[in-house]
Amino acid sequence: MLLCNPKNIHVGIWRQIRIESARDISEGTLKVVATLRFDAKFAEESGTAKAINVQL
Repeated sequence: MLLCNPKNIHVGIWRQIRIESARDISEGTLKVVATLRFDAKFAEESGTAKAINVQL
């Protein structure tokens, strides 16, 4: 479990985003797949906490 303020997480997305689609007429469906690379970092690592073996 990761405990932190959501504003503390910074997400970066790489420019090249590829979108592919496929239509299946017999099923009446449209499938769309987006492929991208991203990374997430903490602005202040001291403002986060990690908990392990948490049971509900």
